[in-house]
Order: sequence, then C-alpha cells, then structure tokens
Amino acid sequence: APAPTPETSAVQAEKEAGQLEEIRKQELEARRQRYAQIAMLLLWGIIILGIFLLVISLVLGRRYRRIARTAPPKSKPLDPFWYLKDPGSKSGRRDDDDDFDGD
Repeated sequence: APAPTPETSAVQAEKEAGQLEEIRKQELEARRQRYAQIAMLLLWGIIILGIFLLVISLVLGRRYRRIARTAPPKSKPLDPFWYLKDPGSKSGRRDDDDDFDGD
C-alpha cells in the first residue's frame, strides 16, 4: 500500500467529513419526523379528549336539568306541638291519624 501523502489524507478527511455531515442531516431529519409524529399524536389526543369532555358535559347537563325540573317529593309538615309529645314516640312529624286537639 502506498504511503499516505498529506494531499490524499486531506481529500480522504474531506470525504469522511462530507459523509458524517450527510449522516447527521439524515439523523436530524428522522428526529424531526419523529417529533412531528409525536406532536400530531398529542394534538389528536387533545382533540379527542376535548370532544369526549364536551359530550360528557352535554349528557350530564341534560340529566341534571331533568332532575332540577322535577318537583321534590312532598314531606309531612312538622307537628307544631312536637315538644309536648312523649320522647319515646315516633319522630316529630305529624301523622294523618294522629289529631292533636290541644286538650
């Protein structure tokens, strides 16, 4: 093999530098494509999540609006003379069959 001269080694170094530069460009382009794919995936994830939250809010809003429109169940009024009742009796609610005349 011939001994490398300074001119041939300089040409060879330029070739290697050119090849390294080309490899770096390819790696950079591949990395950019990967980042672009990840960004698109995240964007689609955010869009789908937003649509999902919107649908959930519509469904739950409709349900809560229907519940709010219905009248609450009627409750028996408290007996005004609850403090006169025997402590062992039921709650202080007025019963229809329990008429208190005040006697």
